[in-house]
Amino acid sequence: MQSVLMVVAVIAYLAAVAYAVGPLTDVHFHRLTGKIALEAAGFDVERIIPLYAKEAMPGWFAVLFMLTLLSAVTTRLGSLVAQPLPGEHLRRCFGK
Repeated sequence: MQSVLMVVAVIAYLAAVAYAVGPLTDVHFHRLTGKIALEAAGFDVERIIPLYAKEAMPGWFAVLFMLTLLSAVTTRLGSLVAQPLPGEHLRRCFGK
């Protein structure tokens, strides 16, 4: 039951963040350029978040973010390599 509540909380949090980012980017671009985010990105929806990240955050943050991402990927790959294959676990449990 606790895990279900945690999953519901995480999903609600992620949905709230997704709905909050849109208006915040509009406010940022309106203050910066006098246009809403879609206009500032040249009416290309795919460019809004990268443009916002480029303009709103300092340059060193991109380096820090990429290092954090690399660390997370390395840790995940390390845990996958250390795990036995799914069939090996079953063979050990049932002795076949």
